[in-house]
Amino acid sequence: MTSGAKKVSIVLGAALALFIAIVLGAAVFLGVFQTVAVEAKTAGPYRIAYLPHTGPYHETRLTIERVAEELKRRDIRFGDAVGIYFDDPAQVPAGQLRSRGGVLVPDEAMLPESVREEIVPPRLVAAAQFHGSPMIGALKVYPKMAQWMSANRYVVAGPALEVYRGDGVVEYQFPIAPK
Repeated sequence: MTSGAKKVSIVLGAALALFIAIVLGAAVFLGVFQTVAVEAKTAGPYRIAYLPHTGPYHETRLTIERVAEELKRRDIRFGDAVGIYFDDPAQVPAGQLRSRGGVLVPDEAMLPESVREEIVPPRLVAAAQFHGSPMIGALKVYPKMAQWMSANRYVVAGPALEVYRGDGVVEYQFPIAPK
């Protein structure tokens, strides 16, 4: 092998190693390798300022942002972002999926008429926390929740609720009831 070919080989090897490191780093950051633990717990109560959304679930983020901006404009304090998801995307076309996007608000907050309010009472949920991309989290968490509920003899008793915490952790919750 000539000296020039060796240099090209070294550069290509280094580039390939860098590419692999970047892909693996992104996968770790997104949570691809994270394990999921499901537990039963009492969650709530929550007071949510929200707007309804119909369409692909990944677009609910835009609705959440609209609610947050509306509250910021009016100097209303709020907490973590929240999504409530009513339909199974495996059974309902993406354009017809129903959700609510919003934020947690304190009890004393006076909400403008431009947003809606929902009070979620304390309830028993199957819950799992995931640190990474909410999209990857949903793909990993919901099948684990279904397995856990079946193994522990629970059924879904309401829409999924996701709390998007400021530290990058998403808490996935399904209200549950015994079979």
